[in-house]
Amino acid sequence: NIIPLGGYQPFVVRAWMPIGVTGVIRGAARNASIVAEKDVSLLIIPKEVYLKHWHHTYRLDELIDVLQPHRP
Repeated sequence: NIIPLGGYQPFVVRAWMPIGVTGVIRGAARNASIVAEKDVSLLIIPKEVYLKHWHHTYRLDELIDVLQPHRP
């Protein structure tokens, strides 16, 4: 379960759901508690590794290409 701060309702997280992606990008403090009700395996990627190898911002031309419908 995710238990957010600020009075928001807790919610269940499915397997393989990324948690904290925007927080790592912003370097933000945690804003929720995560409680595992069963044994889990957890993959934690350090901020520096995530930003270097996984997080890639698009250049303007790449973003336009992604957002425009592809025509044959």
